[in-house]
Amino acid sequence: MFEFKKLQSDLAGEIENVLGPYFVKSQFKAGRLLWNEGESAGKMVSIIKGKVKIFRRLADGKQVPIYLFGPGDTFGFLPFIDGSPYPASAEVIEDTQALVMTREKLHAAMRQDPEVAVFLLEHLGKRLRSAFDQIERLSTRGALPRTAAALISLSVQPGKNKNSEIISLPVSSREYAAFLGLTPESFSRGITRLVDMGILHRLGGKSFQILDMERLYGESQKES
Repeated sequence: MFEFKKLQSDLAGEIENVLGPYFVKSQFKAGRLLWNEGESAGKMVSIIKGKVKIFRRLADGKQVPIYLFGPGDTFGFLPFIDGSPYPASAEVIEDTQALVMTREKLHAAMRQDPEVAVFLLEHLGKRLRSAFDQIERLSTRGALPRTAAALISLSVQPGKNKNSEIISLPVSSREYAAFLGLTPESFSRGITRLVDMGILHRLGGKSFQILDMERLYGESQKES
């Protein structure tokens, strides 16, 4: 999961370098809906600070979380390219600062420089390949490695020698487990196991302290 996040950040940096003049810096409060599933008039968003949840709503009103975007992630431009509505909704889950581009500005950029469209298609292709790689990693690893990898991705400055860092789940443990493709029980057992191993310390609520980042990396690389 950490490797996928790093690749996303690198790609977002490339997009900002190419499209920087067309972005507008914006602030969004927690709870703000950026767009609803089925809408087509949305925006391309590149997060500077904060987090956005992508989800689908079931007929009974329940939300099914699909993805969690954070600093360095750029998303929301697919309907701008294929003309189809958004396949899921986007909600700001903590106060967020982001660079935003409207459909009109993106289309203007494409008309002025056709290479912009080519660049975005290349970016989309890289993201899809990375998503397939991520699916493969998740399907071949057990709950503990997935939990460890997810905690590493929450680190502000990941590194094998970074110890004593405090991290917090951006959403409830139930929602975060869903993002990882785990049941809440499996995620909870993974956390408990890391605590028992002396790798993690519970601080209460949704916060934890990483006691041994190197061992946490080791657990994230295991197959089961």
